[in-house]
Amino acid sequence: MTPQPHPHGNRLPGRLLLGFSAFALLLLLVCSWSMPPIEASGFRQTQTALSIDWMVRGGPWLDYLTPVLGAPCSVPFEFPLYQWLAAALSLLTGMEVGNSARVLSLLFHVGCIAMVYRTVLAVRPDRLLALSITAAFAVSPYAQFWAAR
Repeated sequence: MTPQPHPHGNRLPGRLLLGFSAFALLLLLVCSWSMPPIEASGFRQTQTALSIDWMVRGGPWLDYLTPVLGAPCSVPFEFPLYQWLAAALSLLTGMEVGNSARVLSLLFHVGCIAMVYRTVLAVRPDRLLALSITAAFAVSPYAQFWAAR
């Protein structure tokens, strides 16, 4: 009698990729903790950080300030949910605005990883496939880069 393979296959490679992703993400976060936003879209990150900083200092939370082309500095690019959450995290923890935004970005990335897993399971209920696709997303350099910003 030959042994039957496990119905879900071997999940170890996917789990290893997710573990590597978590390690790489934490390493990126630690290395970039005190770095200013200097890459190609740093201007946009700086605008967001300034909006959060003005919220923390008591500025408006809905008609928030965003420096674009000078005064008046109120050009709404998006609904400010991210800015609100980052400002609240900064106020609650005393963390610097840039670092609270980085931590929030990391948490959103982890939430995206969970949503990718659930979406793949909804499309095709195969846990091995879902884990493999989720792990591939989690270790992608693009996702890792933006998660640590």
